Amino acid sequence: MIYLIIGCAILIWFIISFFKEKDKKLLEEIRMNWGRPMEKYRNFQSLEKYSTDDDPEPFHTLTFQTLKDIDIENLFSLFDRTATTIGQQFLYNRITFPINNLQKLKDRSSQSTYFIENVSKRESVQKILYKQEKNGTSGITQLFSEKNLVTDKNNVLYKLLTLLAIAGVVGSVFYPVISIFFIPIFGINIMIQYVFKYTKEKQYNILSEVYGLIRSAQKLKKIDTIIDSNSIPNEIKSLKGFVNNYKFLSFGTPGDDLTKALFYFLELIKACFLTEIHLLNNSYAQILAERDSLKQLYKFIGEYDVAISTASLKSDKRFNTCVPDLIEEKKVLKFTNAIHPFINNCIPNSFSLDNNSAFITGSNMSGKSTFLRTVLINSILAQTLYLCFAENYT
Repeated sequence: MIYLIIGCAILIWFIISFFKEKDKKLLEEIRMNWGRPMEKYRNFQSLEKYSTDDDPEPFHTLTFQTLKDIDIENLFSLFDRTATTIGQQFLYNRITFPINNLQKLKDRSSQSTYFIENVSKRESVQKILYKQEKNGTSGITQLFSEKNLVTDKNNVLYKLLTLLAIAGVVGSVFYPVISIFFIPIFGINIMIQYVFKYTKEKQYNILSEVYGLIRSAQKLKKIDTIIDSNSIPNEIKSLKGFVNNYKFLSFGTPGDDLTKALFYFLELIKACFLTEIHLLNNSYAQILAERDSLKQLYKFIGEYDVAISTASLKSDKRFNTCVPDLIEEKKVLKFTNAIHPFINNCIPNSFSLDNNSAFITGSNMSGKSTFLRTVLINSILAQTLYLCFAENYT
């Protein structure tokens, strides 16, 4: 008995040490990436597709020509320090939809400043976001646009086959001989189950992402930060049916070689009764019924990720950033030592224009276009991220 206790203690110690070491490496990665551009794959076609403004009547949308003029892909890659695909989509959304709501801009600035000043909370949030991305997030947006993911013309057939399988098990208890007639039913069900699982791999992955998103939102809710989370408990509660359903769907997933035998046995039992087919269809039905709640959790994760990404940009030692002064009384454009963020060792420019226009002249390759892009980029950032690459900007 004593050896069993010692063996269990050693096993527990190894498990704890493993997760501590894993957590330590993740924290090192987070700190290494802080205040620096992140080299990673960015699917701009996807970002453009799912970048839609929350406001049905946005103040302004940047045109294709403007996005081309500011070299949006390189600009976004410089600003993007997000941990998740969700954060990428929200950041792209934010940059391409300038707003005229000063309070909203100030709130965005306060959120990023909060995560600069509260390092321990920021790193706790980042660990959750990094783990969320490893679980995957790219497929969730499909649930916001596709309406009939649950529709399955074979649904009635699946239910009939399940009832026959159950009847076969119950009937064989009283009349063992009839079990011979139901063996083909089990064989058909097993075949259908594995064909279904192969063809629906994408849907399985999306459900896994949704479950991971809900779990991440639950963890973030427990960290007291500046991000508003008052509605999150209600959103999570409305998705409780899906969570319980998904736990049954994913039950038996092998964690290591020791559990694989049990896993395959459970897989066989589930296949005999087409359990996963019914659970998958029910899960999609529940998610689509609570799509608005899912969107709120998606936005909740995105708010965190964008705020921390902007905080990392502000902490980049290569740049001097300021909070812009946005005024309404008259047409003014003034800035001191503004730079173009793409140009290394950029010579800063100062400028003042009070209720007038200016005509920019100069020889070829003298910097006219670069100067105009500097003004354009900083003007856009002033009304999106509420920051400018300058000492002051009005």
